[in-house]
Amino acid sequence: MNKIFIGLFFVSINFHLDIGSVRIGLAPDFIGYILIFLGMRELEGLSGHLADNKKICIPAAVFSGILYSLDLTGLSAVGEEIDLKFGVLLLCEIIISIISLKVLYNIVKGIEDIEHRFLCNLNYEKLIFIWKAISAAVIITYVCLIFVSALALFAAIANLILTIILLYQFNITRKRYFMIVNQQEVNQ
Repeated sequence: MNKIFIGLFFVSINFHLDIGSVRIGLAPDFIGYILIFLGMRELEGLSGHLADNKKICIPAAVFSGILYSLDLTGLSAVGEEIDLKFGVLLLCEIIISIISLKVLYNIVKGIEDIEHRFLCNLNYEKLIFIWKAISAAVIITYVCLIFVSALALFAAIANLILTIILLYQFNITRKRYFMIVNQQEVNQ
């Protein structure tokens, strides 16, 4: 569960440093997907959703790794051919956002499966609510970016706030999970 939490941090929080046309991601998504994959391997026996997520994480890591490489080499910088390049980059960002939402959805549904298996509360209701809110914020961000770019910043800020809330709530889930696992070990 710790690897999933750290992986979610890498995938959810986008810190980068721009130096000319080069963009250095300080929390690369591909590392997050690899960590989520490793975390899924530890928990896959507890949920089909978590096992399904493994199939998504490796292609997501490769795709986001390619995008990271393009940023790092400066090839993703929008220059004179702004229309085509911007359109392609926007499409890539939308694709990785959809993949990220699917990975997060499978994690949240996996939490629900674990709740049913252990008859406990791992915070599923709050996590699914936050996932829905983040999904809406992502959609609104891209719609604003395409049609009303001035509003995209507000939607992106809302998405950031929701992401921080998600990480906080997932940390609660992580702690509850380890309490349950430790309690079961004591009972055995």
